[in-house]
Parts: sequence; structure tokens; C-alpha cells
Amino acid sequence: MFKEMVDKIRINEKMVGTHNYKIDDIRSDFKKIKKISRSFVLLKNVKENKFIKKNDFTLMRTPTSENFSKFHEIFPKILKNKTKKNFKAGSVLKLTSFKK
Repeated sequence: MFKEMVDKIRINEKMVGTHNYKIDDIRSDFKKIKKISRSFVLLKNVKENKFIKKNDFTLMRTPTSENFSKFHEIFPKILKNKTKKNFKAGSVLKLTSFKK
């Protein structure tokens, strides 16, 4: 009877786990999470030489890192610079999409 109780307590302790919330670089799921990135995607069609407004784009997850650009580099360009060409809704914005 006592042994059963101790066994069940040990099982519950394992279920609760440890309270170590550190992320290990060794874990394979963390490596997958690091590869997930977000890109700026247009919600509306935008014509050439027009400014993009805040409600014209959103952030979306992209499976590949080739469309990924650093947030602090592209965000000021989105709001301050004009577009180089016409863009359709769903297009991914890149640093080269804007005039200097």
C-alpha cells in the first residue's frame, strides 16, 4: 500500500517536470523554431511610386529564410520610401523593393 503511494507520487513528480525554463540549443525542436521567420506581406495592391501605409501590410510566417529581412532595417523603409514597381497583394516586401 505504501509502496503504491510512493510510486504514484514519483509518477506525478515526473509529470509535473522541472521548472527550468531555459531553452537548450541542443534540442532539435528549438533549432526548428529558430528557422521560423516572419516577413512583411502586402494585403492590398500597391502601385509604383506610392507610399505604403500601415494597413497595407502585415507580418506573416515564411517557411524559407530567403524572404526574411531584418525588422529594424526594412520597417523604416516601408513607411518612409516609395515603391520601385507595382506590387500585388500577397507579395513579400524586401529591402530592394523601395527607392532610396
